[in-house]
Amino acid sequence: MVACLVDGNIITGATYEDHPKFFRAFLKALGGDITGSDRRVLILCGDFMEDYKVAVPFQSLQALGGHVDGSCPKKKAGYICATAVHDFEGDQTYIEKPGHNFTLTANFEGV
Repeated sequence: MVACLVDGNIITGATYEDHPKFFRAFLKALGGDITGSDRRVLILCGDFMEDYKVAVPFQSLQALGGHVDGSCPKKKAGYICATAVHDFEGDQTYIEKPGHNFTLTANFEGV
């Protein structure tokens, strides 16, 4: 589910996947403007990459108006890369938990 709604002074974003649209709409409502949106960025991905190390830059660069693609060798656009969250729960080292499924947006062979 991806949806961001702007209705007058009300701006909503239903899921974390809407953050880029939400932040752009919020900035615009405050009278701000983003320049440099013609930039293209490619993020190389792989299964069990750190969740926030891919999601945060991906969404932040989208919020700034850049065209961002995620691509992985041997996977096509639309395929999923599993992510992991490394968490400290009082142990001497971290534990690994499943993160969000990251949907690839570009074919690796076409890059």
